[in-house]
Amino acid sequence: MVAVNVIAADTDEKAELLATSIKQSFLNMMRNTPSQLQPPVKNLDELMSPYEKAVLEKQLSSAIIGSPINVKKKLQSFLNETKADEIMVSTMVFDHNARLYSHQLVAEIIGL
Repeated sequence: MVAVNVIAADTDEKAELLATSIKQSFLNMMRNTPSQLQPPVKNLDELMSPYEKAVLEKQLSSAIIGSPINVKKKLQSFLNETKADEIMVSTMVFDHNARLYSHQLVAEIIGL
């Protein structure tokens, strides 16, 4: 069994915007200033240094973020790499309805 962060939305751009919440959480942990999940921001680059950006990208390199078509491709690739027979999905999205919609999209992608 493996666990992976997945954020699905109708478009890659919407999913990337929603993902800024989890990215802010990781930034806050790196800065030793943990906080509650924050709302999405339009330009996350303004909030971090180049070093923090590099660390954040490495920390979330396995996260699957995108439209249903891209999430399906990335999930399949992740499963092929890990050879897992079970997957646990985590979705850290600020807006509850967007989080539920992400789970609904993932359920449709895997055929549930």
